Amino acid sequence: MRARRPLVVVLTGSLLAAMGAEAAQADEPTPAPIIVTLQGKGPVRVVVAEGNVLPCISADNRKLWDGRFEPGGTLNLSTFQECVCVQQTISPSVELDWGPSRLRCRPQVCTGGYRAGICRPAPDPTIRVELWSTRP
Repeated sequence: MRARRPLVVVLTGSLLAAMGAEAAQADEPTPAPIIVTLQGKGPVRVVVAEGNVLPCISADNRKLWDGRFEPGGTLNLSTFQECVCVQQTISPSVELDWGPSRLRCRPQVCTGGYRAGICRPAPDPTIRVELWSTRP
């Protein structure tokens, strides 16, 4: 009779370990594509950083891109984070006229109203950032 208890404990422990492994796999973050486009006539400088701290150059963020960006171009990056910080200059001052930092996050689908709503990740996790080379 004593020999059966360890077997039950071992089987139960194995089952719990397998369930825990499945839950851990479900919680692992997946990379989200980031697509940055630029509309307008002149080039700008763009900073894209992982993290949700403003300004983008904060030590709490990790730079993904810092460079000159031409109109009509597309910048393709990826992140495991929920949000990225984006900051740009305004043409014609490619290096000097910095605009405010902004956060862009993975899209979500929310149901149930404003206060009691439930939000879940959208089927397409792509973070899309559309920039303009001049002020509106």
